Amino acid sequence: MTAATVLVVVALVQGAFLTLLLMFLLTRRLLFPSTRDRFAEARAAIDEAVRQWLVAEGPVSAVRDAISALPSAARVGYVAHLARGLVPAEQRPSLVTALRYEPWVRQALAGARSRRWSRRLEAARALAFVGTAGDRQLLGTLLADPHPAVAVAAVSALPGVADDGLVAQVVDAYPSLSPFVRGFLDLTLRELREPVTRVLVSRMRMDAPTLALARRIALAEALDLLPVLDQAMALRGHVDADVRAAVARAARRLPRDATVQLLARMTRDADVTVRVEAARSLGELGPGSVPFLGGALHDTSWRVRRQAALSLALLGERGRLALREARADADPYVRDIASLVSGLSDGALLEITAR
Repeated sequence: MTAATVLVVVALVQGAFLTLLLMFLLTRRLLFPSTRDRFAEARAAIDEAVRQWLVAEGPVSAVRDAISALPSAARVGYVAHLARGLVPAEQRPSLVTALRYEPWVRQALAGARSRRWSRRLEAARALAFVGTAGDRQLLGTLLADPHPAVAVAAVSALPGVADDGLVAQVVDAYPSLSPFVRGFLDLTLRELREPVTRVLVSRMRMDAPTLALARRIALAEALDLLPVLDQAMALRGHVDADVRAAVARAARRLPRDATVQLLARMTRDADVTVRVEAARSLGELGPGSVPFLGGALHDTSWRVRRQAALSLALLGERGRLALREARADADPYVRDIASLVSGLSDGALLEITAR
């Protein structure tokens, strides 16, 4: 057999294989609807069933049946998204009762202790819409999962499951979590303000670990928990600069004369970062801060001088007037930074000072 004959045979075999493959794909598409089509149809049915349930007092069983029509791989993720975005808190118990013992939900929850992180992720997502007080221990395990995706999904289940004990566990673990998980927690814990406040108030102590203390103050600032922030102000003299900087940063949430005086003292702190944060917060507390920011323009650190000038520019006409006067100051460093910031447009100023 010549080489040409071999090539012809190979070409014929490959052509036949390609033809059969195309016929198979075409037949499959004609006879079986695609997963995307099935998902779109099931989603439309779910949306209608949810609308009837929430608005027209229809049966929640119709929602359960519509969910069962979803492709199995998409059920848990879609229902978790649906429950988080559409189902009011007062209707959640009805949804839990309808779905808790469905086979696909039980299968998802059974994967909570699997070695595969994808199965633990499904369990965390399922807890987001069927979790109850009896799942606190399971949720606590998932919150401590080493995989960030699992921990983030478990955070979504907190509002329906958490008590003070579980909230305390979350708050204690908060400082050691990755920035991504902490950011997601900041959003979720807004729904648990009262228990979070109780736990954080008890954690605002001088003898607490410094990193944990600084990040808990940041959490209280993000959630705008005024009782916690009031107590955090007592930590302004902490030996660790990170804690003092966190106090200076959080003080902007307390717009009153006493806070302005406190921050004015902190602009003379031994640590540069603390002075910068104090100057930044003063820029958000009104015209009463202008004299203290004018003094900060003479700081030995360029970072503090720059922040003081930016804060003055944010304080309206009084601040702008102080900057214009500083352009004639005897100190060349003060003149330079005042001239630089005075020349910024409003848009550039807002972009530079955005937190």
